[in-house]
Amino acid sequence: MTVQEFTEKIRDEILADVQERFEGADLTTFEVDRGNGIRRVGLLASGMDRPAIPILYMEEFLNRYEAGEPLEELVTRIRDIYLDVLENSADVEAPILDKEHIRDSLRLDLVDLQKDESVLDTYVGVPVGCGYALTAYIQVQAGTEREGRVRITREMASYAEYSEEQLLKDALERCQKEAPPTMERVTGFGTFFLGTVQDLLDAGKTLQNEELLKISTPDEYYGASALFYPGVQEKLGELLGRDYFVIPCSCHELLVMPADLGHDAVEIVETVRKSNIDIVPPEEQLGNRVMKYRTRTGKLQVEIDLDRDLGMEREL
Repeated sequence: MTVQEFTEKIRDEILADVQERFEGADLTTFEVDRGNGIRRVGLLASGMDRPAIPILYMEEFLNRYEAGEPLEELVTRIRDIYLDVLENSADVEAPILDKEHIRDSLRLDLVDLQKDESVLDTYVGVPVGCGYALTAYIQVQAGTEREGRVRITREMASYAEYSEEQLLKDALERCQKEAPPTMERVTGFGTFFLGTVQDLLDAGKTLQNEELLKISTPDEYYGASALFYPGVQEKLGELLGRDYFVIPCSCHELLVMPADLGHDAVEIVETVRKSNIDIVPPEEQLGNRVMKYRTRTGKLQVEIDLDRDLGMEREL
């Protein structure tokens, strides 16, 4: 049974109970793009007098069904969960998607184009090299338990009469001001905050003695994008005073390692691959690759990419 078929079956089983509690309600199967080509299927309620309706995803319940949990028990559990969620969602604020409100909430995230080549056909974004792109999103109910984000589609930008070029420019300006790139020293005992990249430069600091650093943003929320703000890679090269490797941990953070410490890129990328298998959720991964910034050329380039190399092997 596919997740779509399972979701339709659940819908048919619980629809009457939902309509009994919420007059005029309907349930539809809804597919959501979670990033990196990961799409999840769930139930979305409509026809209700409230600003925002939550989606209940079905993959976990399908896994339980396939593991032997009786369908009747799952139907009861899903119905109770969804009715409770709907009861408590009346005070959720829906985002206002006009130009002014979009501009005042803009942020950027880093996405792996090798995982989803069509992402820029749908969403407002721009390629930034090494197989990545920055895409624009807005934060929803930031600082609350219901904090989330809405990625800006090209259709949404058009409807708001917001040119994609200006939207991306505004997003970069806002991120550089409110979500600047930060540096932390990484040790076996944890991390130690060093400051923002610009503050370190302004203070005449150097990172020439550092062995491993983390780059993100103050809230570490989709902070891997910070390395791809204009001029950040060059500033980091100035602080380190040498070439460096960039290791993609997740969409929230990257690791930076001086390239002259004797570490082999093959060993580093294998660590990335294992982390992606064992720790990092698929929708947060940035691929199995390692990049290198060369101060002589002032360019960040892919040093080794297991995903690309595997794809080439399959083509052969």
